[in-house]
Amino acid sequence: MSLLVLTQQLQQHFSWQSVEIKPLGEVNSYFNQTFKVLADGQAYALQCVPTQSTVFAKNAHQQLPQVLAALNKSQHKQWYPHLYLDMIATKDGDYYVPSQLNDQDVELRLFKWINSSPIEKVTESIAFEAGKILADFHLSVQSVTGLNDLVEQAIEPLPHFHDSAWYLLYWQQAVMQNQWADTSLNLTEHLATIEQGIDLIQQFDIFRQQQLVQQPRVMHGDPKLANILFSQQQ
Repeated sequence: MSLLVLTQQLQQHFSWQSVEIKPLGEVNSYFNQTFKVLADGQAYALQCVPTQSTVFAKNAHQQLPQVLAALNKSQHKQWYPHLYLDMIATKDGDYYVPSQLNDQDVELRLFKWINSSPIEKVTESIAFEAGKILADFHLSVQSVTGLNDLVEQAIEPLPHFHDSAWYLLYWQQAVMQNQWADTSLNLTEHLATIEQGIDLIQQFDIFRQQQLVQQPRVMHGDPKLANILFSQQQ
């Protein structure tokens, strides 16, 4: 699909007279094709979300309006008081528009544009602010009817999705069968790293089972420092 057809669809579903679409950056996300839209004097962010994803569960992205509505409730803003993303509904009240892009079935979703500057270096303060957003997100998901079903059903989007133990086993098999292209480590170093990772994953799985008993919640399943939230500075 050309940008011209996308433009015509937006004009049809949002009743805009003047629409201009620009790709956001030279390289788009591996999941979403993203654009900046200028329409009747206002700026928006347009995402084209694949309806069949190899990463996310089918239709999982359609929960976003519920998530954003939950995040905008004052009681769920314990750490981050600012406004969150605003999704734009079509003239018929829909948040998703079926479409096609590059011969792929997608759904168009539109957000109010947020002016920002490129981040050259992630500082501790920036990471802390990002952590506050994520903390509020998890609080909202576990406390809002319709979203907390995710906890009760323990949804796994795909087999081995964020399954670190499986990743390590796959790595180990590839190394042992001489199918691993990375030559920065020798065989002994590869196996030592894998063994250390397996030990950490076993500890994580014990913790995960304790959490399921004591306080069930959605878990990311990808244990690393960048994905861990701390309630206070250590």
